[in-house]
Parts: sequence; C-alpha cells; structure tokens
Amino acid sequence: RLLPAGPLREGVGALRRASLLIVTRKSASLADAEAAAARWTGFAGAPASVLLALQPGGLHDARDAARQEPIAALRGRRVLAISAIGAPSAFAAQLAAAGALVDAAPFPDHHAFDAQDAAHLAERAGAADYAICTLKDAVKLGPLWPRIAPTLWYLSQAVVVERGEARLREALQRLVPIEKP
Repeated sequence: RLLPAGPLREGVGALRRASLLIVTRKSASLADAEAAAARWTGFAGAPASVLLALQPGGLHDARDAARQEPIAALRGRRVLAISAIGAPSAFAAQLAAAGALVDAAPFPDHHAFDAQDAAHLAERAGAADYAICTLKDAVKLGPLWPRIAPTLWYLSQAVVVERGEARLREALQRLVPIEKP
C-alpha cells in the first residue's frame, strides 16, 4: 500500500522502471527482509534485489558531533528515545537491542519541533541517563535544546550490505563512473 497507509512511495508498476530493488531493514529480521525482496522481485519486469541493514553506529553530541560515545555505553542505562520518524518503534528497538532501558518520546513523522517541545523533552531527559534522537531530528531539535539541559545525543546509522553487494556496486558505477588508477 502507498504512503501513508503503507510503506510504498510508488505503486508496484514502478518496478518496471527500476534497475535495482533495494530492501532496507532496521528492526525487521533478515528472514522478513528476504521474504519482502522475494515478494517484490516476483513481479514481472522487477529488477534483482539488494538487501541493506541499517545498524546503529555511535552516539554523537547534537551540538558537537566530534564528541562521541560508543553505543555500548547504553547497556543498562535509562534512555529517553526522541523520534519524529515514520517508524519510531524501530528506533526504540535499536536502542533496546543495545541494552538501553528505553522511555520512548515519539512524535509524528516530520514533526516541526518548537522551543516548547524542546523544553518539555529536556525536562523529561533529567530522569534519564541519555537523551537520544535520530540525526534527522537532531538537525531540528539541537538548535532548540536548552543549554542547561542534559546533553542531546543522536544515534548514527551504519549501512551494511547483506546481499547483492556486486549488483549494488555495478549500479552505482553506472550512475557515477569512477575511473580506476
């Protein structure tokens, strides 16, 4: 189904125009991602697929990205998980999988944070060891975050190719040819 009722941005007929089908996962299992790739690749004219996993990277201070901490620092710690994304539960699940005790603070996707939101979240952050948001939200929320509040961190994401690396490299090479030295 198409957005907002489902995850698709275009109808399945668009697969005939595609040169590559990329299935990404954050909290879904590898088996679920494989099943989705098989389902979509089964349409007539659909291209070969690539599976990518978005895995948590490290923590970065929203005001000073050079200040970092490993995600392992979250084990057993209380975390306020702030997110205004399409799947806030996936973000909270990533933090929980890292061992964090998560208190979720979800907002609607693309929420326009204001100073009142920031003040309220900063107050809630006082009861947590970490206040963590997505990079997308850090761009909007960071400038509004009260200076005297606990640090606002964002969780970086690493992209891991789980299947189809050669197909992905080939497609990228067609888009942006890189000459070999």
